[in-house]
Amino acid sequence: MIRYLYKYWKLQAVIIVLGLIILPLSLVNPYLSKLIIDKAYGEKNLNLFLILILISGGILVFNTFISSLNGYLSHRIKRGVRFDIMLDFFRHLQTLPMGFLNDRATGGHIYRITSDINSVSNFICDVIPRALELLPRCVFILVIVFYLNWKIALLTVLLFPAACLNAYIFGKRLRETNQKFMQKSEDIFIRLQETFNRIPLVKAFGREEYEAGRLKASLDGAMDVETKTEKISMANGLSGFVFNNAAGGIIVIYGGYQVIKGDITLGGLTAVMIYVLQLINLIGSIASFYERITIK
Repeated sequence: MIRYLYKYWKLQAVIIVLGLIILPLSLVNPYLSKLIIDKAYGEKNLNLFLILILISGGILVFNTFISSLNGYLSHRIKRGVRFDIMLDFFRHLQTLPMGFLNDRATGGHIYRITSDINSVSNFICDVIPRALELLPRCVFILVIVFYLNWKIALLTVLLFPAACLNAYIFGKRLRETNQKFMQKSEDIFIRLQETFNRIPLVKAFGREEYEAGRLKASLDGAMDVETKTEKISMANGLSGFVFNNAAGGIIVIYGGYQVIKGDITLGGLTAVMIYVLQLINLIGSIASFYERITIK
């Protein structure tokens, strides 16, 4: 997989550099929120308030621009990787013996050269680089939260296993249903290819409705499996939503208790909560990547 990315190493290097720029800047604004609440609001300092707001807005605009440029370059790499894999697959297919080609339906090869290759290119260009970006981001956020308030950071870490367990349970079920759906989809391609190959016979014997019925049966089977997959995905999203809000609620309650005791300022709690929410979202992204890896 890496050899396909290596061809575009210059673009990939630019993306990495842009990511290194975005990473620290994306972690600044929560701390600026702390300064706004504790310093600007607390000391009623209008000049400081305006300066911090302008800095925060400038960082937001700059990050948005860099993220858009990053997305454009990533799309270029993905398009190139998809075409390269498709060309390699086609060349390899032509070198296989006639016995192999005769034993397998052409529709199956067409399915692989379209749907499967698209999934592989997405995995190479999206999942792997994004996973490598998420891990250091999680570490940086954890370090900052431990610096601001180690007790809340420790509580957040203790909640991690629940998110991992949720991803494991639903990832396993999604893998099973997705494999069935891919098989059903391949069968549809094979059915269409067989029908088009013998279309003169179909028309000569008036078998149009019969062939349409066979295709409908294949489509119904694929739709049933896809519906089951969507239900599992919906349950996964719902459980993730419940977990994220429950975890956030627990941390807010504990953080509020610390504010009342005077162990942390309101601005400090605001900054910590923003970092924690970013961390929870990152954990959700890691769980999503795990699901994408397991279902392919």
